[in-house]
Amino acid sequence: KVRCCDSSAFDGMTDKKIYKGYMRFNPEINELFFAKKIILVEGSEDRMALTFYLQHKGRIKSRVEELDHSIIVAGGKTSMPFFQRVMNSFGISYVVLHDLDIEDEMKPANKENKEISDLLTGNRLVTFPVKLEKSFNYKNGHFKDQYDAYLFFENYANFTDEAKSVLDKVIDD
Repeated sequence: KVRCCDSSAFDGMTDKKIYKGYMRFNPEINELFFAKKIILVEGSEDRMALTFYLQHKGRIKSRVEELDHSIIVAGGKTSMPFFQRVMNSFGISYVVLHDLDIEDEMKPANKENKEISDLLTGNRLVTFPVKLEKSFNYKNGHFKDQYDAYLFFENYANFTDEAKSVLDKVIDD
C-alpha cells in the first residue's frame, strides 16, 4: 500500500520542533516506513532487554524482525510523540514501550506520559511501572553504557517477574 502523509498530525507544533524531529531520522529510524509491525522504545537498553528476552524464551534467534517486528529507538521519551505523529500521519500501527518515570525522587513525567497516551490513536501502550532498571532490580541506578546493559541482559537470571510481565505484553501474536 502507498500512503501519503496527513500533515494535520503536526498541527500545533512549532516549525522548530518539526525540524528537530525530522533531523532525528536516519537509516535505522527510517525502518518504520518499511516494517510490518513497529515497537517504539525510549532507548537502546529497552531494545536490548526485549531482544534478549525473546532470545532467552526461544522465540527468536537474534532479531525481532524474525517475528515481523522492528524496534525503533526514539532516543528518549520526549522524542516519542514526534515519531508517533509521523506513524499516525502515515497510518502505521505501532506499540509504545516506555518508563512511567513516576516516583518521589524523579521529576514529574505526567505531561510526557499523557502526550504519548493521547497520541496512541488505537495503538497499544506498554509501560514499566517506574523505570526499566527498577523493574529489573538493577542496583546501580542507570546502566553506565550499552556494553554494561548488554552484559546484564545477556544473563537470563537478571530478568525479574515484573520485567518479564512487561515484556510479555509488547509482542502480541
